[in-house]
Amino acid sequence: MSTFEDLAELHIAAEKLLMVPAADEWLLRGSDRRLDEAKFRKVMVDLLSAVNRSVGITGFVELVRQVEATADPVTGKVSPAAGAVVLLALEQRIDDSVLEERISPIMVVLSRAALRSMNAERELIGLEPLAVLQKAVIPNEEILFREMFPELAVSVDGYMVTAVGSHAQAITPVLVNAANPASPMAIGPLQRQLRSQVADLTVKRATMIARTETARVYGETAKETQRTNGITRSRLATAGDPCPICMEEAARGFLSIDELKPIPLHPNCRCDWIPDVENWLPPMPEVVQA
Repeated sequence: MSTFEDLAELHIAAEKLLMVPAADEWLLRGSDRRLDEAKFRKVMVDLLSAVNRSVGITGFVELVRQVEATADPVTGKVSPAAGAVVLLALEQRIDDSVLEERISPIMVVLSRAALRSMNAERELIGLEPLAVLQKAVIPNEEILFREMFPELAVSVDGYMVTAVGSHAQAITPVLVNAANPASPMAIGPLQRQLRSQVADLTVKRATMIARTETARVYGETAKETQRTNGITRSRLATAGDPCPICMEEAARGFLSIDELKPIPLHPNCRCDWIPDVENWLPPMPEVVQA
């Protein structure tokens, strides 16, 4: 998976973690969901903008010219080896702080989504919000997110670090072509082409970490919530145009908690386990004897 797919998956993570099973619950939290998505888009744009400012178009062009001689004279493409040289040189020029300072706000956005989703699920089945999740309004959201989703937090860190590499990889062929003496490109058209290239990658792959890593984390959380509250079985609810794998699993109907396969069932999977709450009552609160 390329890093642009990884970054797009972070956007999908916010969507997945804000999803709740009932339509009325979805509508009630619609404005919150849109706000988190807007914040998430902003921190991701800030990240890529910081990378561009750190290196600059001059830095990219300078590096590309070092391997220009290896470009195919017809296609203008760089060999993988030459591209790796550009990539390595570029990464060495970017200060680690450019990436590190942007990890925290991304964590905050994802943690808000995760905390809201988990409490919404509890509310839907008649349970009070967990006390630890109510701390979402205080400044240590990133710490809470890392504690609750340690594997996902590590993945987020990794995605931010590798973002520089894929960003450079995506636009290097454009710069090689622009620097071709036979048909040089002016700075204006070059900038427009770079912007369209990045935008195209983001949009095309923004439909691919919730369908993979985040979906798995969310699924495990939901499964343990059901088990803790005495819900004994669930069925697979398919999303969109289901594949044969998901259709076969959904056809099995309700299964015991221990029989549930981890989601996602495959890359890009958006299906989810829906609990059987018919005739189910939430656990009674403990009575403290005087």
